[in-house]
Amino acid sequence: MGFQNEKRFGVKRLRSLIMRVEINEVAKVESFEDFCDRHELWVKIEERQGVRGPMRYYASLMPHVEIKCPGTLLSTFNNGNTPEEALAGLPAKFTGKRLVVGAYTKERIEFNAPNEWLENNGKST
Repeated sequence: MGFQNEKRFGVKRLRSLIMRVEINEVAKVESFEDFCDRHELWVKIEERQGVRGPMRYYASLMPHVEIKCPGTLLSTFNNGNTPEEALAGLPAKFTGKRLVVGAYTKERIEFNAPNEWLENNGKST
């Protein structure tokens, strides 16, 4: 039936009826490092001045990666006592989420993070 409609209305006419199509595909399983490389993302780790303990360092995904939730965007980071601890928990914050980069710019892009990450040795987490 779809082909009959295309012939009757013409492909150009059908395309003009569709204003926007958004396809949210499930992201393939890959390592966090490979995912960041593919999307040109990097991790920024900062030390909080005068703070000791589990909140001393925080890691965030740059350039300003946010998680898309119904009706809002969430900036996400992970805390740690050391830079390594702050980095270690970061991938779990993005697992299975819809991510937005450049939210309020013309260059805005959205993509899905995998539902699980591969470790560097090729095993799923």
